[in-house]
Amino acid sequence: HSHLVIDGEEIPSRPRSFSESTRKPLHVPVIYDHGTREAVSLVEQKAFLETVSGKLVLGYGYDERYAKLLEQYGAAGWVQIWTSGQTQIHEDTVSPVWGTPDMASSLFWKLFGAYLMIFYTDVFGLPAAMVGTMFLVTRIWDSVFDPIVGVIADRTSSRWGKFRPYLLYLAVRFGLIGGLTFYTPPFGDVGKLVYAYITYSLIMMVYSVINVPYASLLGVMSPNPSERNTLSTYRMMFAYLGSFIALLLFMPMVNWFSGHSKELSDQQFGWFMAVVVIGVMCALLFLGCFAWTRE
Repeated sequence: HSHLVIDGEEIPSRPRSFSESTRKPLHVPVIYDHGTREAVSLVEQKAFLETVSGKLVLGYGYDERYAKLLEQYGAAGWVQIWTSGQTQIHEDTVSPVWGTPDMASSLFWKLFGAYLMIFYTDVFGLPAAMVGTMFLVTRIWDSVFDPIVGVIADRTSSRWGKFRPYLLYLAVRFGLIGGLTFYTPPFGDVGKLVYAYITYSLIMMVYSVINVPYASLLGVMSPNPSERNTLSTYRMMFAYLGSFIALLLFMPMVNWFSGHSKELSDQQFGWFMAVVVIGVMCALLFLGCFAWTRE
């Protein structure tokens, strides 16, 4: 009883990794029916799969009895049965890396909250009234855009899942557009205002497109409430760490890149380069989460 049979080949109990077998049809040594809340015998397994395939979501640690059964029969992950009749076994999904995108988002969010108005008025050269109006317009659009992103993300289907692809495709764009937001172009007042509207609107849209799917990722990483709570703890930890880094290191980086000069052109260069460094960090954090998490 304490083994897996994968494509006719016996796999010893407690294998080190299921990574090579996750895409193969397999016979699961213990199946737990959440409808009747009873373990299904191996004799009944084949008929059971044929009748209820696609109707179960089985998670390691749903309750103590289920966890003990999995442990008894050598399973090392949680089992999910899809409508195709195939099953997948996933290893432990609790990883601190899942919280790194919140660190990236917090880095930029703190820049927006603490420094963006200062940048636009004192460095970029826009009147405060124009900046305030721009913030209002973009936030109104953002309140409409976020639900649209949620609907699109929920309908996404790829080999990486529903939500992980957004981390991959938008990580570099997030850092790039963030850097451009803090760049001062050699334009006149009207040109600068148009540039500010475009770049700030884009960064807020990219922020939504990458963070709404990321927030939804928790629901598909584990069916276990205890694991979800642990993942949420990692998320909050990295969010506070990102805020701390942004508030502590940003202005020293600006001063270092500007050569501690008070000249406007040097200050503009210092602000831009400091955000470039943060943008690179953010891109790497998002890509790391994509690489080390699974739905």
